[in-house]
Amino acid sequence: MRAVVLDGSRQGDQTSRTAREVLEEQLKENGWKVRSLLLRDMDIRPCDGCLRCWIKHPGLCSGTDQGRMIPGLYITSDLAVFLSPVTFGGYSYQLKKALDRMIPNVLPFFEKFKGEIHHRKRYDAYPKLIAIGVLQKPVQSVEMIFRALVDRNAINFYAPAHAAGFVYGTEDRDTIRLGVRTILSRVGVMA
Repeated sequence: MRAVVLDGSRQGDQTSRTAREVLEEQLKENGWKVRSLLLRDMDIRPCDGCLRCWIKHPGLCSGTDQGRMIPGLYITSDLAVFLSPVTFGGYSYQLKKALDRMIPNVLPFFEKFKGEIHHRKRYDAYPKLIAIGVLQKPVQSVEMIFRALVDRNAINFYAPAHAAGFVYGTEDRDTIRLGVRTILSRVGVMA
């Protein structure tokens, strides 16, 4: 089983670093092969909206930076993890740039899904999705926005199962470990 971790944390963010380390440990202990991408250290430019990934060479981003590999790593994984400080209820700009580059994983055609219009699937299988938001302390309104964003992304990314959870700057490593285990169990990754 393969997992990809898209880490949108800032330089010096110890809580995110601890959460990523704990996540990697937990997955590896359960037989997962884990590839973590520290997005801030990568050359990922914003999607330029050229749509060549749909028209000229379907499924492949035409960009020449490191962001080009993200759709392939995502779609060939069994589990995708978005790790990000929560910014106004959303992802960090580093993670947002990476997620925008995943448009090749859907088709340019539309279909109705639960009364809404969404892009059609390009592939038969998509990974489960977990999003871990990092906050200094619990803030209910911000957490509600983040969970709603993850729910919407799970629909658009065709995740067969998904969960969102949080770690806080006030927590020690053992508390973060327990929180990560709980999030993983919500999508059936751990018992």
